[in-house]
Amino acid sequence: MKMFLKIIKIILASLFTVYIGLVAYELVFQPKEKRFNIAAGVQGNGLSQAMFEILNWQHPKYSEAFFERSVPFNKNGDYATGFYYLNHAVELNPLEHLGYRGYMKLRFLRNYKAALADFDRLDAMTPDVVDAPWGEDIDFLRGEAYYGMGKYAGHTLF
Repeated sequence: MKMFLKIIKIILASLFTVYIGLVAYELVFQPKEKRFNIAAGVQGNGLSQAMFEILNWQHPKYSEAFFERSVPFNKNGDYATGFYYLNHAVELNPLEHLGYRGYMKLRFLRNYKAALADFDRLDAMTPDVVDAPWGEDIDFLRGEAYYGMGKYAGHTLF
């Protein structure tokens, strides 16, 4: 009986060791794109945030990981944490993330002045393109920002 229990312990310890090795491999040694896709697929849970933390540490210039890491915080209303990561993504790749940040400032934070600054900066970066942050015309979003500030057509509402 003692021999049987020792064999079971060895088998279980071996399986556990292999499992831990596979998890470590998935978290640290897979290509960054594969880990990004795994983490984005389970967005917001502890495993996802751990994978993004490792990606941010290993690839500090990979803006997509910072952007995707910010999304669950913004969805849950933790804008301080969400914008910490989103601002970092904008620093790394403003052309790709400025529109989303402006959209978030406009629709969720109601920070019209800051949203307008992001939209103007994005539009200045792409002079021959009509931008559409988050699928909406940039001029429409700018109009919403001006309206939110109480300004339109050179007049004030109040």
